[in-house]
Parts: sequence; C-alpha cells; structure tokens
Amino acid sequence: MCPQISYTLKIVPWFTFRTGFQIVKNESKIVCKCHGMSGSCNLQTCQRELSLFVGIGNALHEKYDNAVRTKLERHGAANDLYEVKKNKNGGYRRNSAKLKSTLKKPDSGTMVFLNESPQYCKRDPEYGFPGTGGRTCRINSYSSDSCDELCCGRGYHERQVLTKSRCKCKFHWCCEIRCKQCSTIETKYFCDHD
Repeated sequence: MCPQISYTLKIVPWFTFRTGFQIVKNESKIVCKCHGMSGSCNLQTCQRELSLFVGIGNALHEKYDNAVRTKLERHGAANDLYEVKKNKNGGYRRNSAKLKSTLKKPDSGTMVFLNESPQYCKRDPEYGFPGTGGRTCRINSYSSDSCDELCCGRGYHERQVLTKSRCKCKFHWCCEIRCKQCSTIETKYFCDHD
C-alpha cells in the first residue's frame, strides 16, 4: 500500500474518533451521592456518568451534518489534512483530483471526510447500488420510508396490488390452527425510476 494512502487511512479515523470521544466527554456529567447516618453527608462519592444516548446521538449528528471535506497535501516536510474550498453553490467538486486546498487545517472537534458519499438514489452498477427506483414507499410516513424521502424528489406512482394473507384462523383441538387464505386489493406506492 502506498505510504500516503496508509497515512490517510489512519489520520481521518483519528479525527473522527477524537471528535466522538470529545462529544461523549462533554455530554457526561459528574453525579455525587452522600453516605452517612440518617442522610447526613459524612462521606460523599462522585463519579462521571454518561448522559442519555439521545443527547450524544444528536450532538454526533450535528457534527456529521457539518463535516468538512479535506485533502491530504504535503507542505514542508510533512503530509497533513487541509480543508477543501467549496464551490459557489456551497458544495464540493466530485472529482477529487481537481479539489483545491484552503491551506487551513480542520479545527479540533471537527468531523472530516475525504470523498463524497455515493449517491444512493441513483442506480450505480460500479458500486452495486440498485438505486431507489421501483422501491415501495409509504405516502403518510415521516420516516426514511416516506415517498418524499425515499424517492429522492423523483416522484412516485400508485398501483393496486393483490395481496394474499392468512385469515379467519381457528384453533382445533388439540394443537392445530387452521386458517383460510384471503385476498385483498391494496393501494401501494412505488418510487419512479430515473
């Protein structure tokens, strides 16, 4: 493996680990308890306690949303990570070779990344992503399975689908359950293709 790639694979996770560790530390609190006869505080013990995981998760999510794209460059005797200039629209170039450095090192506590995440919405055979075209979505959901979220703004269509399921089940003595098969027509929603 090329020494520069090896160094890059070590330094980027280190930034992320350090940021995550700092968040866990900042979100923790010191809790003290008193010990003694009838509630007197003759002896007090204190320890650091983690806060609720949701607080840590929210802080990490905010850092993730504000992560800074970096590039490994050699200035002087050492290789180091430097922030990358953004386009006029606030994004980054897709082509890593054309990225320009700001010569500014990322701040401590900043999450960094080297490459843009793949576009999961579109089909990409090179990476084995099937895309979201044709996927079933839920029209009334506010979660990641919602049609607005899952279909990536391409739209969706409605289709009537025949589904079969077990119904009218009855228990027969001893130890047997007998069911009928019922068919229903349901309205399902599917993401449009590109």
